[in-house]
Amino acid sequence: QGASGYDDSHKCAICYELLYEPVCGPCRHHLCKGCFYPAVRVNQNCPICRGPISRAQCNPPVDTELWDMLQERYPEVLARRRKRMAVETLRRGEGEGGHDLPKRLRR
Repeated sequence: QGASGYDDSHKCAICYELLYEPVCGPCRHHLCKGCFYPAVRVNQNCPICRGPISRAQCNPPVDTELWDMLQERYPEVLARRRKRMAVETLRRGEGEGGHDLPKRLRR
């Protein structure tokens, strides 16, 4: 385990945090769902190995087996991340009810 409290093999190569809703590219590399699509939509390459990712492969499903294991093994880490993501989403004015936020809370 790394200093983060979780196994480094479960760390996203883009955000460097514990994988959140992990997806797997055709090259078998795992990334957070929220990191994967923005990283591959422009150049359609895996950000880790630069292997090609077709347009049809740009929105893979969550790897439920890995996601279930991560939720079971690291519930506290994922709960903190979920809360932080919700706050960031509200600040950007996205998501349910986000359009009602005062301008000072939107980015």
